[in-house]
Amino acid sequence: TPLATFSAIVQITPILVTLGAIVFLSQRVGWRRWGAIGIGLAGVLLIIRPGAGGRSAGALLALGAASAMAMRDLSTRAVPGHIGSAQLAVWGNVIMVLAGGVLMAATEGPVALTLPDVAALGAAIVFASVAYFAITAAMRAGDIAAVVPYRYTRLVFALILSMLFLGERPDALTLLGAAIVVGAGIYALVRESRLHARR
Repeated sequence: TPLATFSAIVQITPILVTLGAIVFLSQRVGWRRWGAIGIGLAGVLLIIRPGAGGRSAGALLALGAASAMAMRDLSTRAVPGHIGSAQLAVWGNVIMVLAGGVLMAATEGPVALTLPDVAALGAAIVFASVAYFAITAAMRAGDIAAVVPYRYTRLVFALILSMLFLGERPDALTLLGAAIVVGAGIYALVRESRLHARR
């Protein structure tokens, strides 16, 4: 599954998080923000184009990843406030390292790393750590329904990186879907700002 396609499928996470917030955290979501999330999802579907074939296994993995990320976000929101976001991020990364070690041992096993491999992994670790802390802080501080639409922007970054480093060439419908996704996120921000201004 191409990186851009996988990233597009994973963008269903905000829908799952919003539904979970309504059910488990008793958060209220107005129809405008529901609309922004729904439009963002429509943009994702435009990219995926269900029924195109050849994507079933990768799609299932992406859906599993989206479900796990939604549960992580909801769990983060439920953690007591006296536990700092940095501490949560550290423990989250520790658990991911341990789980990754188990998966590595259970699958292909470790391989020798070259200097470029080490450099790439080091950069990935730094960026992932910063991103994980930022996600943790945002999910704890903000309204979930206002925060999650911005995660759609990961799709745009995935498109850019896949073009620059993997040689993937998204078609016109994929680019249109990405534009819709970004537009939905921007609308959600504007709407949330107006709501805060009225309070």
